[in-house]
Amino acid sequence: TADEGYSAALAALPGLVDNLDARADLWEESWAQICDGWEAVGDGGASVDDGAGRIALVYEPAFGRLPAPVVHRALRDLGLEDYCARVLRAAFHCGQWRYEYEKIGHGWVSRLAKRRPAANADGKAV
Repeated sequence: TADEGYSAALAALPGLVDNLDARADLWEESWAQICDGWEAVGDGGASVDDGAGRIALVYEPAFGRLPAPVVHRALRDLGLEDYCARVLRAAFHCGQWRYEYEKIGHGWVSRLAKRRPAANADGKAV
């Protein structure tokens, strides 16, 4: 059942935390993507900027999408982490621009704990 699975995961957690290096298979790829994304922001291959209103503009790197923790850190460094409510991601690929419009956040737990109301297209806050 779900309760048994949750209990087993909690029981395994201390051993996992104490031996993170032994379980690099769980985090190594994601960490590399975060490091590559931050490097792209640092060398100008990607950027996070203040946009109109409470919108952050994210210009994606040529290699793909900036991980949300990179966007969050860039917003924090700009002093915008508590101001921006939405992100407009822009990527140039195969001769054309692609756009994605999304809410701020990189994990459902943080979104529940530090939820900032943001209006939907119908004007109602969520």
